[in-house]
Amino acid sequence: MARDLQDAMKWNIFLQLLTHIPALSGPDHLASSDLASNNAKVLEKFVEKVVFAKHREDAMDKLREYDTGGILISFDELKRNPELRRKLAKEFVRVHNDLLTLEAKKRMEDAVDKAIAAAEKIAERKTPYFDEFGKRKFKPVFESPEDIYKIPELVEFLKLVEEVVPKNILKEPLSKPLAKGKVVRPKKTVEEAVGDLSLEAQKLLGILNGLKFGNYSNVAVQNAIKSLKLEVERLSENPVENLELVGLYCLVIRALEKGDFEKAEGLLKGLSGR
Repeated sequence: MARDLQDAMKWNIFLQLLTHIPALSGPDHLASSDLASNNAKVLEKFVEKVVFAKHREDAMDKLREYDTGGILISFDELKRNPELRRKLAKEFVRVHNDLLTLEAKKRMEDAVDKAIAAAEKIAERKTPYFDEFGKRKFKPVFESPEDIYKIPELVEFLKLVEEVVPKNILKEPLSKPLAKGKVVRPKKTVEEAVGDLSLEAQKLLGILNGLKFGNYSNVAVQNAIKSLKLEVERLSENPVENLELVGLYCLVIRALEKGDFEKAEGLLKGLSGR
């Protein structure tokens, strides 16, 4: 656990960002629980204080066979101390070793530094407010997937991710928004239709990655659904030629509406050849 809410927020964002490297580099069947388990092993090395947690029933449910929990060093201390940052990079490579490219292993210290800078900027933009029940909440940082490109530190981190993951993984750049504009498609052969389906799946994966970076905030998801529905309307102008694409978009929209983000990601990876 972290010292306070702000510290926990920074640690959480930082780990989410850094974990994109093994997540994008590993096999398609890699479970998010496996990544989380690896990250827990990293954090074990950065516990500043051990606390007794057996008196809390909810803590016991989470800790299971363990009797203790730990308080992490402060995020600011990690940011200030280059030795700690090097240690974290080394531990991250150790636990995710089989999931990382050689380039990722070489540049992990740089990845840690850039992820720290990006996490700080994202946390700064999380504005607290109180809902009608007096509960403290935070406004979403990203109102739409395109908003991630408004944070230079995040863009710099995404550029590094592009450079260290396997070259055949990313069909579209992470550090740049997808090109907009209506595309007029001529009548397609079966091979061309399959190719279009693969390309659209790659583009939709880019949108899903944007939502993931925003921790799937409700506002961003709803904006994405609205945008995808508009695209379905456009494609429906030529329903015969675009039947497969309309079906793909509808499946993704349905998954987003139900919150089945991993299901949508699995579907799109399969169609894009990941």
